[in-house]
Amino acid sequence: MNQNFPNSKVSFVFAVLSIALGSTIGHAQDVVSIADGGTVTDVSCASSVIITDSDLNGGNYGPSEDYTITICVEGASTSNAEIIISPALNGDTWDVDANSTLFIYDGANTGATLLGAFNSVTDPAGISVSGTSGCLTMQFISGAGSSGAGFTANFTCIQPLQPFLFEVSATPPLEFYDQVSDDAIQICFTDSIILNVATEYPLSDAGGNGYVQSDATSFFRYLMGDGTIYQGFGLSSISHTYQQPFGYQVTLIIQDVQGRVESEQFFVLIAPRPDFSNIPNADTLCVGEQTIISGGVDGTGFIGVDPTTSAILGGGILGEQLYLPDGNNENYETSINIDEFDDDQVIENVSDIISFCVNMEHTYLGDLEMMLTCPDGTSINVFNSFTGDGLFPGGFGGGGTFLGDANDFAADGIPGIGFDYCFASLNPEFGTMGAEFAAGNTVPVNTFNNGNAMAPGTYTPEDSFDNFIGCPINGDWTLTIRDNLGIDDGFIFNWSIFFDPLINPSTVYYSPDIVEVMWAENQDIVTDNGNSIVVEPSQPGNNAFTFIAIDEFGCEHDTTIFVYVRPLVIAGPDAIACNLEHILTATNAVAGGEWAVIDQPTPGAQVEYEYLASAVAEVNVTDYGFYTFQITENNCNYQDETIVDFRPIPIINPPFVEDTVLCVGASINFDAGPQAANSDNFNIVWTQNGSAINTTDYEITVDETGVYILSISDVCGVASDTSSVVAIVIEFNDDTVCGLETFMQVEQSPEGDGTWSSSSDNVFFSDPNALNTIVGSSQYGTFEITFTDSRCPNDGVTNEVTFVDQPALLISPEFPDFCVENDSLILTLNVSGDSTGEFFWAVNGATQNTFGPSLAFPPLEFEPLETYEISVIGFDNFGVCNVATGEISFVGEWCTYNIPNVVTPNGDGSNDLFHIEFVEFFPGASLRIYNRWGNEVFAQDDYDQFQQRTGGWDPEDLSEGVYFIELKLPSVQVVETGNLSILRDAKAGR
Repeated sequence: MNQNFPNSKVSFVFAVLSIALGSTIGHAQDVVSIADGGTVTDVSCASSVIITDSDLNGGNYGPSEDYTITICVEGASTSNAEIIISPALNGDTWDVDANSTLFIYDGANTGATLLGAFNSVTDPAGISVSGTSGCLTMQFISGAGSSGAGFTANFTCIQPLQPFLFEVSATPPLEFYDQVSDDAIQICFTDSIILNVATEYPLSDAGGNGYVQSDATSFFRYLMGDGTIYQGFGLSSISHTYQQPFGYQVTLIIQDVQGRVESEQFFVLIAPRPDFSNIPNADTLCVGEQTIISGGVDGTGFIGVDPTTSAILGGGILGEQLYLPDGNNENYETSINIDEFDDDQVIENVSDIISFCVNMEHTYLGDLEMMLTCPDGTSINVFNSFTGDGLFPGGFGGGGTFLGDANDFAADGIPGIGFDYCFASLNPEFGTMGAEFAAGNTVPVNTFNNGNAMAPGTYTPEDSFDNFIGCPINGDWTLTIRDNLGIDDGFIFNWSIFFDPLINPSTVYYSPDIVEVMWAENQDIVTDNGNSIVVEPSQPGNNAFTFIAIDEFGCEHDTTIFVYVRPLVIAGPDAIACNLEHILTATNAVAGGEWAVIDQPTPGAQVEYEYLASAVAEVNVTDYGFYTFQITENNCNYQDETIVDFRPIPIINPPFVEDTVLCVGASINFDAGPQAANSDNFNIVWTQNGSAINTTDYEITVDETGVYILSISDVCGVASDTSSVVAIVIEFNDDTVCGLETFMQVEQSPEGDGTWSSSSDNVFFSDPNALNTIVGSSQYGTFEITFTDSRCPNDGVTNEVTFVDQPALLISPEFPDFCVENDSLILTLNVSGDSTGEFFWAVNGATQNTFGPSLAFPPLEFEPLETYEISVIGFDNFGVCNVATGEISFVGEWCTYNIPNVVTPNGDGSNDLFHIEFVEFFPGASLRIYNRWGNEVFAQDDYDQFQQRTGGWDPEDLSEGVYFIELKLPSVQVVETGNLSILRDAKAGR
C-alpha cells in the first residue's frame, strides 16, 4: 500500500488542508525506440519519455544490433537528466543478456563521459543513472546470436531522490470499512494497535550512480492523529493506545537517507459508547422486596441501548517537503486549495480555525519569518524572529536556536528531523514563539548538530485568527516563509490547517451497530424475561445490575443500573459509659424507632429512657455492667443491637502511708482496697522508681527501697497513690580461706554503721565496729560471722567463714635403699592439713593409675643405674589452698654378681674366658690376677667396660694351675678375693 498522496479527496472532522510542495514526474509519457536514433529534444520536466529496445525480433531485440539515441530535457543548460530502469519500482522490462550491453554517456554523443555499461547479468535489479547536463546518450550493442525482451527506460529531469515501496500491516488488521469508504483499524477504547512496516528499496541495488537505502538510514514518522508522533531511524514497528474514543487518521511518513519521502494514510476507528436508556424501577425497597428493570431484546430490536455516532478527528493531507535554501531575502510560498466548504461559507468566529501546523527543521531561528494568508489576501504574522527589514518589522531575535532537529550544510543538504509547530488563538499550550524563546522553552538536539531547538507544541500566533473573520474558507490558503540571512538552510516537510468540525460540511462520521445484548450474571436476578429482568436485591444501599451490549467491532460496553434498598438500621457503636448514664443513637432510622434492653448484668437492674429525638434516647441504669440495647426502626422494622459497658470510676482506699523504713527481711503490703463491680477492664500499673513492676494485682508486698506508685485507670478516670520505702539491706559474702585470717567487707544500704560479732570464742576482729575488718581465728574450721546494723539491733545478717589448713605431703622412705632385681619398693605418704584424700602420683613425669596414699613397685620394676623421680600432688577439701606436693629421687641399684673359680681355655667355645656375670651393673670395677708366686698376670681398672667389649679375660697364654684373683667393686664398696683354677683339655693340644 504505497502511495504518494491519492487524488481522491478525503474529508475529516478537522478539515486538513495541505499541498504537494514539489513534483518530479507528470502524467504524460512518450515512447521512443532506440532504433529511431537521432536526438529527442525539449523533454518537459512535467513529463517523461520511455525509451525501449528495437523490438525488431518479434518484440525482442535482435543479434548484432548497434543503435544510438540522444535525449535532452528542455532548458538543458540548467536542468540535468536521469534514466531509471526498475522492474520492481516501475514494472520496467530489463532482459539484456551477458553478450549485450547498454552504454550511457553524460552528454549529446558517445564522445561524452561514459556513465556506465549495463546488462541484466551485471545489474539484475536495474539501473539509476543521472548526468551532469541536460542530455544523455544511450548506445545499445547486442552480441552475435543474442536476443531478449530488452528494456524500457524512463528518461526525465533529474530526480536526486530514489523512490521506494512500503506496506503497512496492523494488529488488529486494516480492513475496508464502508461507513468511511476507506481502510480502517477497528478497535475498542483502551485497546492498543500495533503497526508493522515492510519496506522495499528497488533502486538501492540498481546499477549507476544511485545511493544505498535501508531501514537503518530511513527516518520513520507516525502521526497518530491524536497529536502523538513516533519517529526514529529504522522505526518499522510501533504500538499505540488512544486516550479518547474517537476516529483518527494515521499518517505514516518515511524519509530515506537522502530525503526521499513516501507516505500513507488510513483510519483508526474506536467504537463509541452506545446510548443506554434503561429505566429502572424508582421505588425504594426493603431487603427482600422485588422490582423490574427494562432491558433486552423484543420483536422489534434491542431495548435499553442504541448505537451512537463518533467522528474522525485529526490527521490531514500532508504536503511534500519544501527545501528552504540559504537565505537571500526571498519568500518561499506554498498553498493549499480548500474546496469542500459551501461556496459562500466564511470564517465567522475565531474558534472556526482550530489551528494550523507546520512540520519543519531549520538551523537558525533568528532570520526566519512566517506568514499565513487566507483566500481573500488577509495575512497574519505567525512569528517574526528577524530583527531587520523583512515581512514584518521588529522581530524578537531568536538567534541560533533551531527549529526541529536540524541539519545544516555540513551534511550536503540532507534534511534533518522536523518538529510539529502548531499555532492557535484559542487555548494554545504556549505563548508566542518570541515569548517562549525569551522564557527558554527549548529542548536539546544532537542527531546532526548539537544545539537547542524550540520545543514542539502549540503556540500563540503573533496576530490573532480574529483577523480572518469574514474571509472565505474555500480557496488558496498560503504559507509564506522568509529566510533573511545566509549560512543556514532547512526543510518544511508538511503543513496543515485545521477547522472546527462543526462548520465542516464534509465531516465523516461512523456508528457501529449493536449486535448483541445481555445482563451480567447476578445472584439477585430472579427472572430474565428477555426484554426485562425481575430483581430481588440482597444488600442495603445501591445494588448494581450490569447491562452489556456488544457492537459490530466486537467491543463490549456496559452500564450499571442501581436499585436502592433502604440501609439496615445501625445501633451503636458499642460504647463505654461512666456514672450509669449514656446517650443511645441509631443511624438509618429516618422514620424513628424504639429502644429496648434485651440483656443486663443483674436481674434487678433498672433502666429508664428519655427520648431526645426520634431514635435518640438518654438511658440511665442502676447497676454497673454490660447492657445490650436493641433499636427497631419504623420503615422496614430493621433491628440492630449495641452493647454499653457501664463502668465505675477507679478508687484507692485507704490511702498509702507516705514513707516507711524496713529492717532487714521486713516487708510492707500496699492494697488499693475493693473496687466496684465491672472493674475488670481497669488498667493497673505499679511502678518502682518509675519502672513498671506489676500490672495485674491490686495488692503487692514490698521489701525493697524505692518510690512506689499505683495507678488505676480506664476511660472513666484515673486513681493514683505514692509511698516512699527505705528497706535496709546488709550484704557480705560467706568466705572460705586458706589459713587463719581473712578480710571482710559489708555492703550497707542505705549507708550507716554497725557491729561485727561471732558465736565462737576463738574468732576475733581487727575492728568490730568498722564496715571493713580482718577476721581471724585461733583454729581451723567453720564459724558463723554476724553484722548487725545499729538501726536494727535485732536484725543482723549472719554468714559463715571457713578457715582451711594448708595440706602437706611427705613421701616415705625419703631415700629408698633396695636391690632392683630382688626387692619390692613401697612408698607411703605422710599427710597433714585439710586434704581430700585423693593423690596424683607420677614416675619420671608419667602419671600413675592410682590415687591412694601409697604406691608399690615389684622387683625388676626399675632399671639398674637409672635415676628415678617420684612425685605426688594433693588438694585441700575446699580448693582454696596451694597445691600440696611431695618428691623423692633415687638410682636403681643391682646387687647380684657371680665370679667363676674355674676357666677351661681349650678353644671349645665354652668357659674359655673369665667372665663375671652382672659386672656391667657395677661401674668402675677393677680386676687383678696373680700366680702362686704373687706375680701379677692380668690387671684391668675398668673391667666392667673391658668385659662388655671383649666378653671377659682370656687366659690362653697361662699354664694350668691355681691363680689368685682380686675384684674391686667401688660402686658398692666391695672387694672380693679368691682362687681361680685354669684347666686345659689334652685334645686342645695344651
